[in-house]
Amino acid sequence: MTDGFRFSNVPDEVAHRILSFLAITDLTRFGCVSKRCRELPLSAPSLDFDLSTSDYTFASTCEKRIQLLNYLDSFLCRHGDNKIQRFRVRLECHCVEKKIKWMADKTRSFRIRREACECRKEYSRIVRWVEIAVRRGVEVLHLEIFIDEKQCGLDSLVPSCVFLCGSLKTLELDFGMNYPKVLKKPSSSSFSSNLQRLDLRNVEIHEGFFEWMSSSCKGLKELSLDNCRAESITIQSSSLESFRYIYDDDDLSDFDIIAPNLKCVAWKANMFVFQNVEKCTRLEKVELLLQPQKHDALVLFEVLRGISTVKHLTLNHETTMVLFEGGSMPALENVSYLCLNIYCLCDILVPAMASLFRGIPNLTTLEITSIWPDLDNCSEFDTRYWKSLNLAFVHKLEEVDIHMLIGSNAVEFAKYVLEHAQKLKKMRIVHTAEQSKVLWRVNESKKISDATLVFEEAEE
Repeated sequence: MTDGFRFSNVPDEVAHRILSFLAITDLTRFGCVSKRCRELPLSAPSLDFDLSTSDYTFASTCEKRIQLLNYLDSFLCRHGDNKIQRFRVRLECHCVEKKIKWMADKTRSFRIRREACECRKEYSRIVRWVEIAVRRGVEVLHLEIFIDEKQCGLDSLVPSCVFLCGSLKTLELDFGMNYPKVLKKPSSSSFSSNLQRLDLRNVEIHEGFFEWMSSSCKGLKELSLDNCRAESITIQSSSLESFRYIYDDDDLSDFDIIAPNLKCVAWKANMFVFQNVEKCTRLEKVELLLQPQKHDALVLFEVLRGISTVKHLTLNHETTMVLFEGGSMPALENVSYLCLNIYCLCDILVPAMASLFRGIPNLTTLEITSIWPDLDNCSEFDTRYWKSLNLAFVHKLEEVDIHMLIGSNAVEFAKYVLEHAQKLKKMRIVHTAEQSKVLWRVNESKKISDATLVFEEAEE
């Protein structure tokens, strides 16, 4: 490759955009091509220090690991005072293989065991890199640090300068499921942060952190908590527009949020403990992927009734069944987009789904995704059943997406929609190779509209 082949005539901002998709190890190889290619990374505003490849984790020697860290130190030095707009660091625990003597059948033998290496200065280097990025006006900071406590060797996981960084707009922290860490309240509560997006994963959130966030992050628009342990969460924010919570345990006893401009909520947990949800009058999109019990039906009913402004709703199999078994479904007249994440369109679910449809008369887009196909109990309900319900929503449907549904119930439902949805514009069916044998029944339906019917075979 010569200098004039690709990059000599490309503007720096375009070249930097292309290079932003490369990790630092790939940038190093790129820099060997030409002088132009060697200079471009040194002014790149986006840096990705990924130390998670196999070359630098389990199979690596300490010497090889340290060589890489020294090179990254040198690279940042040669990068000069150029702005670092986006900085990502991914570091996995450094493990070494050790031979362990053991006795088996009175015969001395060896086995290999991986143990964490005592490279305790690694995270200290990362802290220095982060401090450099902060000084150079970083706007997006993404840290994925998968090391244990003894390798960290620091009292605070995140340098205090991060929370005092006026240029920072997006902060993503992930400390790994196997290495839970405590995220403490920043020492300074008077600083006004410009954070717009905060994504926390696999951390234990210290008491007071949400109080700091509510008082100091006046421009926060997106907040995501994924597998974050906290006894209680209280958030007050007039700027927050999107909130995402994923946790599979029952430790959260209280969640209270006052966010009048909240538009999107995604909640995946055992149960919904959202206080003041009825005060979020601007909600447009809600995703509830719950694991409720039968006695939670009344609570779920009240929750859905309280989010009457929602237009885009996602429910899972368990939530739909518990609502149905509770005896009544809420009226959701504003919902125009419904997404159902189910195991399969089994016989026990069909009446529950039909009951849900009765309360959504203005549905225009329907998406049904199966995650656990089952052929044995999916054949009892045909098009005559659906027609007998006289569902109002079918006359307003414009688009239907059916993903990986198996069995006669799914085929019959698709036929019913094609034969009765006058305004239907498109139906997309994603299927397995085995399912193609029965899809001819859908293709032979007498369509009442000019809808486009698309069949896509799923990639294995």
